[in-house]
Amino acid sequence: MVVCKKCNVKINTAVNKCPLCHNVLEEDPSFGDFKSNVFPYVESSKSNGVWKKILSIVFLTAIVICTIVDLFVNHGITWSIYVDAGVICISASIILGLMRKYSLSGILFYEFIFICIACYIWDRITGMNNWSLDYVIPSLSIIYIVANFVLRLVFKREFLRYIRNMFVASIVGIICLLLYIYKISNIYIISLISCIMGVFTILCMLALDGKRVFNELGKRLHI
Repeated sequence: MVVCKKCNVKINTAVNKCPLCHNVLEEDPSFGDFKSNVFPYVESSKSNGVWKKILSIVFLTAIVICTIVDLFVNHGITWSIYVDAGVICISASIILGLMRKYSLSGILFYEFIFICIACYIWDRITGMNNWSLDYVIPSLSIIYIVANFVLRLVFKREFLRYIRNMFVASIVGIICLLLYIYKISNIYIISLISCIMGVFTILCMLALDGKRVFNELGKRLHI
C-alpha cells in the first residue's frame, strides 16, 4: 500500500505517481506488508448452515403433518401430495437462497401464485372435491408467510422488500376464511389459522410504518 502525502489518500496500486495530483507516492509503513494484508482471511459464518437445518426440519414436519391429516380424513393420499409438492418447491428455493444468497422474493411470489392456481384448476378438472380450497391454498398461505418472515430474519433486509409477497399471502389467507363462511370451503381450522396469520401480518406491516407500506404496495402492485 502506498500513500500520497499531498492528497492524503492511500492507494492500492503498483504505479509510482498519484493519479490525482501526479505527486510521487511513498510506502505507507502503517499498513504493513502489502501482499499479506490486501485480502485478509475472513471466517465464514455458520448461521446459514443452522438456518438450513432448522428449515429442513420445519418443512419436513409440515409435509408429515399434512400427509397424516390427509390419511385420517380421507383414508388415502389426495390433496396432501399437492401441498407436499408446494412445500418442497418453496423449501428448495429458500435453501438455495441460503446457500448462494440469491434474492428469492420474486421467485417465491410467482411459485406461490402458480401453485395455488394450478391446484385449483386441477381440483376443478378432477371433479371439484374442494381439496384445493379446503387444504392446499390455506396451507400454502401459512407456509409462504412463514417463509418470508424467515428470509427477512436470515438476510436481515428491510421488510419492504417482502411486503408484496406477505401482503398477497395474507389476503389469500383472509379469503380462505371468507370462503368457509360463505360455505364454499368446508374445513374451519386451517382457514381460521391462515386468516389469523394474514391479519396479524398486515397489522404488523401497518404498525411498522403504515404510510411507507401503502406507498410501497402501490409501486410493487402497480396500483
